[in-house]
Amino acid sequence: MIEDVKPGSAPDEGWLIHDLVADRGMTLLLGLPNTFKSFIALDIALSIASGRSFHGHPTTQGGVCFVSGQGALNRLSQRVQSWCAVNNVPHEELDVSLVEESVHLDVEQDVTRFIRSIPSSPSLVVFDTLSACMENNLWTGGNVEKAIKGYRAIQTDCETAVMLVQYEMIRPDEPRLPQKLLDDSKMILTVTRPRDEKSATMRVANGSSWREISLLPVKSGSSIALVTA
Repeated sequence: MIEDVKPGSAPDEGWLIHDLVADRGMTLLLGLPNTFKSFIALDIALSIASGRSFHGHPTTQGGVCFVSGQGALNRLSQRVQSWCAVNNVPHEELDVSLVEESVHLDVEQDVTRFIRSIPSSPSLVVFDTLSACMENNLWTGGNVEKAIKGYRAIQTDCETAVMLVQYEMIRPDEPRLPQKLLDDSKMILTVTRPRDEKSATMRVANGSSWREISLLPVKSGSSIALVTA
């Protein structure tokens, strides 16, 4: 069941979503392909944009900019409409900007142009995916340092939090996410989905322990939205 955010249920200072998304920090959302990563990222973004709790986690309402580095703005808009229908939120109440054109975080000119193009300082900027929002390979040369410099500039100049969505490696011979990126994150959210299961599980690191949030897709219009399983 999806619950409305209640008066007085705002998260502690320093969180956009309590224990999940840190205010002005960098959050990583990781998972294999077809684990609903993009749907979860959008769910998080729209929960903040509407001020609704995120599956029981209190939320601080604020503007959101969602950068779809893989394009398909029409498909992203359909997902927003489905989320609004499932959560009974009028679309016009959302403080969200959808950006189809990829922003290359490893290119200084692109980052500067993006900062200047944001109409107001959002609470959260989502980049889906990190690889699609880079001109060069994340795993070669000093490209990860350039990407970190890029999103840090956005954090500082726009006074915002950043979420990077990224797929995890599938084969053992493929490189893992650069350690510098992991070390720079405030929170790491990992998504798993068994091959024969409809639901997905988001795991949240909390010190040496883990917490899990189980999410189930429901059909709405021409897309789906996620509800608590």
